[in-house]
Amino acid sequence: MHKKLIIFLLLFCSSTTLFAQQNIFDACRNGNLDTVKKLHLINPSIINSEEDNGYSALVLACYYGHEDIVAFLVDKVKDLNNQTSYGSPLMAATVKGYDNIVDILLKNKVNPNITDEQGVTAAHYAVLFKNYIIVEKLVNANADFTIKNNVDKSAMDYALAHNDEKLNKLLNIQKS
Repeated sequence: MHKKLIIFLLLFCSSTTLFAQQNIFDACRNGNLDTVKKLHLINPSIINSEEDNGYSALVLACYYGHEDIVAFLVDKVKDLNNQTSYGSPLMAATVKGYDNIVDILLKNKVNPNITDEQGVTAAHYAVLFKNYIIVEKLVNANADFTIKNNVDKSAMDYALAHNDEKLNKLLNIQKS
């Protein structure tokens, strides 16, 4: 009898963990803060797990623009600078143009100079998408716009190529 109970409990616990892992990612995609809170209460380490495809809960919340979830997770995750194969939380927020989420991350001392597998930083994305607000936030956070990516281009190189007056002003690029 005890053997059956132990097997049942083991199966129940492993299926609950798998269910929780799948749901933390869905909750972060869909913006369900209540579910994120409940799952965190049940298993605090769940927020540090990654999906099979490499996304973390925080990267998903940043990518999908769920400020409330980002604000909840930001001081609970093991590493704000965690870099998945798809980049960092700051890169996800920058790519999507969520400047309020960029603020939350920068206020919590995220490293603005983390690179992805292609050597790209949040500064690269901000310049490429001409997101002036985020460029300014990154400048104020002392982001390095001279870091070269895998094709030997920096965010500053892309800004020079754009020859955009507003970017030039934000990055103190002098016209020659």
